[in-house]
Amino acid sequence: MDEQDNIILTVGINIRKWRKKRNMSQEELAKEMNIDRTMVSKWERGKTLIGIDKISNIARILEVNVEMLFENEK
Repeated sequence: MDEQDNIILTVGINIRKWRKKRNMSQEELAKEMNIDRTMVSKWERGKTLIGIDKISNIARILEVNVEMLFENEK
């Protein structure tokens, strides 16, 4: 796994963590973003890259700083 894969996976894990802390389903997050739920699932599993425009929108919806989506918990 290269560095880009690690970043993609970390962001996905953090999206899931913050989404669950907000008691929000994948479907609800997807609806807020006008996308399909399967896209949220792919992000959370680290299966696809997230556009930078989407990152800021996700952070806004989840009420976190963008940096928090990139934090790697040790």
